[in-house]
Amino acid sequence: KVAPDSAGSMQRPVAEVMTPQPSVIHETDHVVDALSEIAVSGHRHVPILDVDNHVVGIVSPQRINAFLQDHFQQIGRP
Repeated sequence: KVAPDSAGSMQRPVAEVMTPQPSVIHETDHVVDALSEIAVSGHRHVPILDVDNHVVGIVSPQRINAFLQDHFQQIGRP
């Protein structure tokens, strides 16, 4: 929503360009839950919330892929 008019977008309120009710995951959720939420919602980036519902990060397919690659290297699988 912002990229086509990046100069004009800098003057607009965030509420005009953000997703009103974004899909979220919690930091206690499993990686498969995050991947599922991304697949079901169709969003490329999903906020991660702590137990108090504060944003503590963002998850993306690229970050999940990096996590899985690192995990499988640690356990000795290609």
